[in-house]
Amino acid sequence: MSGDKVASLELPLNGTVLDSQKLLATMTGIQPHRQWLSRGTCLLDPAKPLAETGVCDGDCLTIVVSPPGRFVLTASEDCSARLWSATSGECLRSFIGHVDKIMSAIFSPDGACVLTASRDGSACLWNVHTGDCLHQLVGPKCCLLSAIFSPDCRTVLTIYEGRSTRLWDTASGECLQTFGSHKLLLRAAVFSNDSSKVLLTSDDSYGRIFNQSGQHERTLKGHDDCMVSGAFSPDDKLIVTASFDRSAKLWDAASGHCLCTYLGHKEWLRSAIFSPDGLQVLSISDDCTARLWNVSSGDNLHVLDGHHGSITSAAFSVDGLRLLTASQDCCVRLWHTFSGQCLWVFAGHASGAMSANFSPNGDLILTLSGDGVAKLWSTETSDCLHVLDGHSGQITSAVFST
Repeated sequence: MSGDKVASLELPLNGTVLDSQKLLATMTGIQPHRQWLSRGTCLLDPAKPLAETGVCDGDCLTIVVSPPGRFVLTASEDCSARLWSATSGECLRSFIGHVDKIMSAIFSPDGACVLTASRDGSACLWNVHTGDCLHQLVGPKCCLLSAIFSPDCRTVLTIYEGRSTRLWDTASGECLQTFGSHKLLLRAAVFSNDSSKVLLTSDDSYGRIFNQSGQHERTLKGHDDCMVSGAFSPDDKLIVTASFDRSAKLWDAASGHCLCTYLGHKEWLRSAIFSPDGLQVLSISDDCTARLWNVSSGDNLHVLDGHHGSITSAAFSVDGLRLLTASQDCCVRLWHTFSGQCLWVFAGHASGAMSANFSPNGDLILTLSGDGVAKLWSTETSDCLHVLDGHSGQITSAVFST
């Protein structure tokens, strides 16, 4: 890049820096959460009016654009969530307002907001730039287990210990629908990629598909024990589920018919997910292995064997060429998808690894352990680059920005 000026835009001094970032987004297509405005070497606070930052008429500002995945979000039992730089490991901002443990924290798909779910029974929507609470979503008087965004960012789904779920409007904070009470505990909830459907899995071995109007459309029946997870294929035509009956199943999303059963694990399954191209399924189990399956034929392509404890989570890289497994053996392993070869072992946590995720460009790995510590690692060298230290309580979730 030459650094030459390609366009100019007049920014209102009486507006906030964030207002200016929104205007710039209309011209550049770069979302506000990825912009940092600077005057000289000084970064401008998005929450402040432009005039209060020392900017005057005629000044030239610089836009610093952060690439995807350069921020990390953590949630903690200390009732706070924190935003970190994935590059420096520095804490940039805290989100404070909950009065009990935060069970999860995630970025919105467009990266503009943070969503936290707490045992105080509420979920909160926060502005990434300012740390301001935009909406507090207060449901029934029971523990909130998790909260997720729809892919189109328009709605939030909250899942409660009291066996109920609620759908909320992200713009207004209004509750739109309640998906009835369930007979047994809910295990997981996921949106379809087009945001039109919600899949709920529960201890009664069934999966239930709802539309966003709260109407129950169909039930997935076939497992013999708790259905612990579910996922839509990239084109939303298929669903894969995992169960304590030691199997994963492939379903037609439109009819609810079971198309294939993946058998081979010797213990409970923890989850099953699709590869980014939708051609493979990855299942993980308490038998210390992960298995790769051909979606259409049901053939077991690889058994990823090497862990010495239950596998707790798994993730594909964006390009689908590599995958991660996290285990109770305190290690995370990086695998080559097509050969099944283990490329790196990331060891250093003092307790079982709870999760592991790739950064969007695949150069970093973020791990979280039962020791309450989150770490950033290089996928090129397997070196630990940063330990995200600063919470006064155990970290309960850790994710990269989009």
